Amino acid sequence: MPKLLKRLVETNIRFIGYLKSMGQNRRARRRILLLSGLLIAGLFIIVLIMILSVSQAETSLAELKRSWDEDKICHEDCSSKRKAIIDLIVKDLRSIPDSGTADMIKEYFFDQNVSHDFKKELVRIVSVAQEGNDPPDFFRTYLSDSQGDAAIRAKILVSFKPDSWFGTGNGDSSPSDYYFSILSASGDLPLRRAVVSALSNLPDKDQYFSLLHLDIIKGLIFDSGTDSNLRRDLIMLLGDYYPFFPKETAAVLRAFYKTDPSGDDIARAFAADLLNRLAHTDLKIPEVSQEQWADYYDSR
Repeated sequence: MPKLLKRLVETNIRFIGYLKSMGQNRRARRRILLLSGLLIAGLFIIVLIMILSVSQAETSLAELKRSWDEDKICHEDCSSKRKAIIDLIVKDLRSIPDSGTADMIKEYFFDQNVSHDFKKELVRIVSVAQEGNDPPDFFRTYLSDSQGDAAIRAKILVSFKPDSWFGTGNGDSSPSDYYFSILSASGDLPLRRAVVSALSNLPDKDQYFSLLHLDIIKGLIFDSGTDSNLRRDLIMLLGDYYPFFPKETAAVLRAFYKTDPSGDDIARAFAADLLNRLAHTDLKIPEVSQEQWADYYDSR
């Protein structure tokens, strides 16, 4: 809005100067004053319309961004104000899906100068407004862009219900197929860990889990190149597979417990604990130091 206002003012000034150059007599000056007055009135009306067209939600969104930029440490009062602002934005998005607020969110999301943390908050706000359904097309596009920030893509993935992504992969026949296509192809750790979280929270697992997926998990667990945190996540995911494929899942867990090539005591402890609880075995839990546990929780 400031740029447009500046251009209108500059145009008005140039036009008045032009009119002055066209005549010097009294009659011409009257015409100049009349025309310049009309221009100023028109300028005032345009500015007024522009101001009135900016909704309270758009103003609130701009205020939220300012708070995110300036209030690096947000205490109770700050958090309370942000919540009130977010509630207003969510209400606007729900009542008018194609509002100026939605356009403003998209502009902020693709603005290179906007922080990643604020962009993730925008994802959360849209998800709340949509109740986890129907992510905007620009979120879908960004999620499928391998050049996009992995942490933001991960936030998008877990912020919307699994069915929201159904059929968005190449030939995927279910949400789980879509998730495993990312897990198998992506090298971005935050995104792959988000996939594991999404699989663990998948409803109707009996419809979507398969032995083919279990083989993919097994391959990743025994792959020496797999990140240790991702491997631990996958071990825990096997606990979700056990009710549907107890024999096959227990075999993977036992093999890992006995022959773990990574030397990861935490992952082996997870495997032993799952077997002891689900398969009623009596395996010894590997000892894990406090420093190892501290590193594990810091990396989550």
